[in-house]
Amino acid sequence: MTKEALINQLKEVTVSCKDATFKIFGLSLATINIFISLIITTITIKLFLTYEKNK
Repeated sequence: MTKEALINQLKEVTVSCKDATFKIFGLSLATINIFISLIITTITIKLFLTYEKNK
């Protein structure tokens, strides 16, 4: 592959970081990650608080 061919390939396709290329149920993977992280954080805090009460 020549340098010119590589430069032409890079010029052809531009991908925007604003557009999610993969979605599940209309939500991007970043959004799903936020929801799962909040759920895990909530469960962890509740377990920690109940552990301190039962100690």
